[in-house]
Amino acid sequence: MKDLDPLWYFLGIEVASSPKGYFLAQAKYANEVIHHIGLIDTKISDTSIELNGLLLSSTSSFDLVTYANFDWADDVTDHKSTSGFYMFLGDSLISWKSKKQIVVSHVTAKAEYRAMAYATAKIIWFHCLLSDLGVPQCFPTSLYCDNHSANQITHNIVFHERTKHIEIDCHFVRQHLQSASISLPFVSSALQLANFFTKTHIIARF
Repeated sequence: MKDLDPLWYFLGIEVASSPKGYFLAQAKYANEVIHHIGLIDTKISDTSIELNGLLLSSTSSFDLVTYANFDWADDVTDHKSTSGFYMFLGDSLISWKSKKQIVVSHVTAKAEYRAMAYATAKIIWFHCLLSDLGVPQCFPTSLYCDNHSANQITHNIVFHERTKHIEIDCHFVRQHLQSASISLPFVSSALQLANFFTKTHIIARF
């Protein structure tokens, strides 16, 4: 890890190792920011931020799993949707992102497919990376989605009236489904981890 120290420092990430794996934390970086902007005497308030260090487990499996979701037209100023995804390598969270979509989606399926297509592109990229590292993915990566319509459209492309505005994203996801790069198991909204990047939650729920 020594060769990566400059990168971790630039990202404000502290790295500690143990028999359990590597722990990543930003406590020192967060404290430096608070001191720099003069908020050390500010009243403390509860937030939904995770307080523990992030663990990259040494005993984790090498199966890639992804959760993808969206919040349709949630921006009150321009009504653009927000996409979000979480990606796990076994039990270890290795990639995550929340991003506002660049155009307004007229229907929920369009916003969902943009989120799924973005997550699929990340999955394919990680397939290549893991293969280069000697950890090829032998099974399709599960892309968990809580939208039945999106899953059905991917499996059955004949829904023309519902897909004419999302053909590129739809065919991109379907191509990788057919090539067995991904699978599309359904997950309920209550268990959809990517919801935390697309919707607000109470602290206890978070």
